[in-house]
Amino acid sequence: MKKFLIFMVIIISSLFLTGCGKKEIAVNDFLSVAGRYSYISEDITNKDKENNPKIVQSISTTNNSDIEIKFIVFEDLNSAFNKYSIIQKEVEKFKQQGYLFSNVSETNYESYALNTEENYYYVARLDKTYLYIKGSYKSKDEIVSFVEEIGY
Repeated sequence: MKKFLIFMVIIISSLFLTGCGKKEIAVNDFLSVAGRYSYISEDITNKDKENNPKIVQSISTTNNSDIEIKFIVFEDLNSAFNKYSIIQKEVEKFKQQGYLFSNVSETNYESYALNTEENYYYVARLDKTYLYIKGSYKSKDEIVSFVEEIGY
């Protein structure tokens, strides 16, 4: 019983610490990585501020085929959390029986990934930043690689 309890403490501790090493990425660093992937980025801050004045900077990125990315920096944690929650619920509507998904929720980090027959979705919040990616299922490996490179 004692070994089981120690094992459970280790497992639970590791789950709580998985987001601790993550740090939000600056817009210029995001753009640098997007450039290495030959993605085309556009600053759409003014368009997004019309709907959400809490946005500090908003970047729309595409690879001109089947991947679209939106990266937003908010003024505060609450705004980033609210945006993540709304979009995560929207993406979750595409989930059907048999589809693969993952959901991580930590103090400073949350992510939700969903595989469908046609698309791969990835939504994340890290501190005051928000990331949304939608691509075709065949682009999943590229999306995962990009997400790992930016640390989300």
